[in-house]
Amino acid sequence: MSRTITNLAPDGTPKGSRVWVDGCFDIFQYANAQLSFAAKQYGKRLIVGIHNDDEVEDNKNLPIFCEEDRYRLMSSLKWVDEVVEDVPFTTTIASLNQLDCDFCLITDPPMTNMEGENRQADIAKTNRHKKIDIVGLLTENEVIGRIFLQNSTHHFHWKYLFERKYIIEQYAMKDFAPYTKIRTFSDNQLTELTIGRNPQPTDKIVYVTGEFDIFNVSHLSLLENAKELGNYLIVGLISDEDINNNRGSNFPITNLFERLITLASTQVVDEVIVNVPTCITTQLMKMLNINFVVEGITNENIDYSEAKNMGIFAKVDFDSEETTQNIVDRINSLRHDADNGEIETYRDVPTNNQQ
Repeated sequence: MSRTITNLAPDGTPKGSRVWVDGCFDIFQYANAQLSFAAKQYGKRLIVGIHNDDEVEDNKNLPIFCEEDRYRLMSSLKWVDEVVEDVPFTTTIASLNQLDCDFCLITDPPMTNMEGENRQADIAKTNRHKKIDIVGLLTENEVIGRIFLQNSTHHFHWKYLFERKYIIEQYAMKDFAPYTKIRTFSDNQLTELTIGRNPQPTDKIVYVTGEFDIFNVSHLSLLENAKELGNYLIVGLISDEDINNNRGSNFPITNLFERLITLASTQVVDEVIVNVPTCITTQLMKMLNINFVVEGITNENIDYSEAKNMGIFAKVDFDSEETTQNIVDRINSLRHDADNGEIETYRDVPTNNQQ
């Protein structure tokens, strides 16, 4: 896929030099990637402001991800040029001027505080804003709803990815150039889904496989440290069916499509292979010319025995103890503070066809 580089934003107006978007960016998932991708189309540099924990708690609710994790995760996206920490919950012209930003991207429908008030109402009355449509984006409440309701209607079969090829291609790009290669694996065959950068003959290829469900700083730390072993990082992404067979309940909480978009949007990832087996075979390693197979999250039931026999198995350190299960447990603890009416608000959980 290729595009013509343009200095025009999607609305036909000239792109700004520096454009601003801000938010909580809690429960990091593909909607954060979608929002930053859409915002970047309006400017040459995207500046992202993130509210600290106190600001989120005072104006919305107790954040699930701490501020340090939210800062780091948003910084990892390939469209984000700069992250500004500790920004106020309400966007002002003064803050745009202070940060030398041309305008603010505001969402439609608007983001609100706990009273339901539009937190960007004042700046929406000025000529220093552009609107981004976020209808259909996965929300934090929908992720929570999946956990509360033990609902698995959101699961997604990898074969349907080809029906969303155009959408996926957008997130495989950077600066209108192919960037992240995406392929599917089935019957010992690799099928290209998007064009991306191919490894050079001199590249050291590193392979990590995993679930990457509710993407968090442990996942990011794993990928960043794995990449340091080489210079071309391939991520093998396990299917919803295999994850559910291993973990049960309604796992994964974020489905294959959502997990793929998140990984394809991450700066450190060069290639994603979807529907990989949980047993990393010699055939697959030779097919990909892998130099290192890095151990992933330890509770994901992945078989590394053949990589160990080939002498290419490696471990890397994590600088976080966060896990998907910890996140689920924190969210489940909200049940004790919610009445039946609040839990009822989580029942509109999107299915495969609604996303």
